[in-house]
Amino acid sequence: DKKIAVIGGGPAGISVGWQLRLKGHQVTVYETAKDIGGKFTRVIPESRVPKAVIETELNRVKEVLPHVLHRQPLAAQDVRRLREDFDFVVIATGAQKPRMLPVPGNERSLTALDFLEKAKTDAVAVGKQVVIIGAGNVGCDAATEAHRLGAEHISLLDVQEPASFGKEREAAEAIGAEFKWPVFTREITADAVVLTTGEKIPADTVIISIGDVPDLEFLPDDIEAENGFVKVNDHFLTTDPKIFAIGDVVRPGLLTDAIGAGRIVAETICDILEDKPL
Repeated sequence: DKKIAVIGGGPAGISVGWQLRLKGHQVTVYETAKDIGGKFTRVIPESRVPKAVIETELNRVKEVLPHVLHRQPLAAQDVRRLREDFDFVVIATGAQKPRMLPVPGNERSLTALDFLEKAKTDAVAVGKQVVIIGAGNVGCDAATEAHRLGAEHISLLDVQEPASFGKEREAAEAIGAEFKWPVFTREITADAVVLTTGEKIPADTVIISIGDVPDLEFLPDDIEAENGFVKVNDHFLTTDPKIFAIGDVVRPGLLTDAIGAGRIVAETICDILEDKPL
């Protein structure tokens, strides 16, 4: 058996670690948060995935992955050390930096990740009127949670036809959320979102949901990035032949994309160890 370090305990990291453990390898997971699960456990509303389901699944994972080191922020020198101490390293840190809207008054807004995380423990008040800038599936989750917390009028704004779909979109429509597009935000004031047309949409709370990007400050210089994401080949290998990267740190995707990438990397590592062609 070989030793593999996995940086990040979200769905992608859990997937690759699970698969490698089943194949008999030693896996150590380095996670900055107090528990594994990533965004899946921190921000998805309980109305979509019940808490009991998440806890049951994470307990199964912890039985298979006993070596998880929590609250482990890493710097470039730490990654280089892991590269020397382990046979392979897998970067699965996700996209944890929310994009902000570069308009006056954006400091009055909440990011969708911050809002959803606080909403899970009812630690945020929204008022009666909520405007969500960004009408994708995460924005729809924010809408349904705002409604649960007492919002009576919810607007979802987008610069193009919203990309939301499936149960998230249906849930937002079911609570009467209003979708408006194409619209562009000019300013966020103390009580409204002002569009470039001059229209003012009243808002007690403004939530920004326009995507997230990875934090790559911990990457060693020899691992290339491209457009703000880690650059990989078809096998998720970075420019360092001992380091892989998967999940949202490589490109935005669905939960199933992250899990599938974990399986592919586990199989690739095993093929390399057995001198099989990739």
